[in-house]
Amino acid sequence: MKRVIFLLIFVLFVAACGGEAANSAAETDGEGPLRVIATIFPQYDFVRRIAGGKVELSLLISPGAESHGFEPTPRDMIALGQADLLIHVGGQKDTWVQPHLASVGRSDMPTVALLDLVEAIVLQHTQDCDDDECDFPHHVEHYDEHVWTCPRNAVLIVDALAEVLAEMDPGNAGFYRENAAEFIAELRDLDRAFAEVVAGGVRSTIIFGDRFPFRYFAGTYGLTYFAAFDGCCVDTQASPATIAALITRIRDENIPVVFYIELSNRAIANTIAGETGARLLELHSAHNVSHADFNAGVTYLDLMWRNVEHLREALS
Repeated sequence: MKRVIFLLIFVLFVAACGGEAANSAAETDGEGPLRVIATIFPQYDFVRRIAGGKVELSLLISPGAESHGFEPTPRDMIALGQADLLIHVGGQKDTWVQPHLASVGRSDMPTVALLDLVEAIVLQHTQDCDDDECDFPHHVEHYDEHVWTCPRNAVLIVDALAEVLAEMDPGNAGFYRENAAEFIAELRDLDRAFAEVVAGGVRSTIIFGDRFPFRYFAGTYGLTYFAAFDGCCVDTQASPATIAALITRIRDENIPVVFYIELSNRAIANTIAGETGARLLELHSAHNVSHADFNAGVTYLDLMWRNVEHLREALS
């Protein structure tokens, strides 16, 4: 029923937009720049750097919005129906992509999933059984979707996206590849900086009083982590035992920093900092940015270089 209601709203929205949307599509089909939609900020920023003004680029999930559990609005569906390329993360949280493309007659639209471009980490979590005859929890496997948090993965993603754009738009292929090469050189500088910070640190343990979207990052640079939540779960309250364990570890190991992530209410991190005297610092996953940062033109590299300095403080 929910699906039927959504599609009815979508049809009414298209009718309300009337000839305006149809005329826009007629004017741009086969002409003008590629119309590229990125679901979240990292892909958006990567394409922005690779393509410059050579594509018509849009960000599906608004700055400041929660991306987990996202469902496109009727207006988003109009945009999807007119796009040439959709870049998304893939995995469990993007299961909406193919059904929604089919619903606007765009099953054939080229799409790129970031999880297909790197070696993805498989996670397990325990889930209650939905079957009435099953009386015990079972293990469910899924991919960690935060592949872009590691600069080495970002190199692979940027290279692949440049090739996709070059293939779809051969007239600008050299432009895309040149920009990608410059960007990749900067990403490699960033990678070296993170590696040097970790190598020069007096510890290799980091504490998060928050969700933890940094498995790829931590694994790449050999960091040990302890966090209030496993990954980017939807829970909003950590167990008292977990918070107590984080407080104890900070005290026992004299850890100077407790991290929180972007767009967080910082409640748990504040509690831990208040109990231990540890300094509160942000480690930005670049999953999304605030309206202010977006309007200021903040980039993935800007956020990650800020992370270099914050990580340096945490490991010193």
